[in-house]
Amino acid sequence: MKQAVNFRLESEKIAALDRLAQSLDRDRSYLLSEAVDSKFRKVSERPMQESLSIMTSLCNACARRCRGVAKQDEDSLDP
Repeated sequence: MKQAVNFRLESEKIAALDRLAQSLDRDRSYLLSEAVDSKFRKVSERPMQESLSIMTSLCNACARRCRGVAKQDEDSLDP
């Protein structure tokens, strides 16, 4: 369910928003709604991206350690 929200902006920003809306054949409410949706998507994706980054770092560290252990095993087999 959609509800109305009111907030204040500088008149210059409102004028720029109205020009953009007109050029896109949309209304001000549509642009503001899209901007809010976009921000929420970015915020909700951030924890996932941070988790993936941490997991990738851990996997890379494990892979480096495994390669090092495998190298040590190979070296110990050399006469």
